[in-house]
Amino acid sequence: AAAEAAAAAAAAAASAAADKDAKIAELEAAVEEATTAVQARADEAEEEKNAMLAEAAAVAAAEAAKSAKVEAEEAAAAEIEALKAELAQAKEAAEQAEADAVAAIQAGGGKPEAPPIKAIMEDIYTMLYQGLNLGDKEASQTGTQINKSLRGVLKQIAQKHGSA
Repeated sequence: AAAEAAAAAAAAAASAAADKDAKIAELEAAVEEATTAVQARADEAEEEKNAMLAEAAAVAAAEAAKSAKVEAEEAAAAEIEALKAELAQAKEAAEQAEADAVAAIQAGGGKPEAPPIKAIMEDIYTMLYQGLNLGDKEASQTGTQINKSLRGVLKQIAQKHGSA
């Protein structure tokens, strides 16, 4: 009976050892599976971070480009406004010169003869206004384009009014 009990105890101990080995193998497999899942999620997180950084860089570049465009448009608008003011001053000066000439002719007793300066100044103003697109608030031009327009208008005026 003691031998039977010892055999049963040995069998129970062997069974417990086998169960323990099976449990250890099961736990090791679970740890390996969890480690693989954690690594996969870490890789995904790294990819998401890189994508977010790339998107942030693209947004920053777009904002910088937008800011540069706004600055260029503001500078062009200021230049156009300055040209408009110069044109208005030139027109006023021409009108004053015409009035002075008429007054001088009338004071001299002669028949007032309108000098051609008014027609020339009106042509200059009209041609520059059109050539520089001053009526278009959205138009923006470079200094080179403005220079080219000015030269073209001056050539047209010279041809129209008889001086090369």
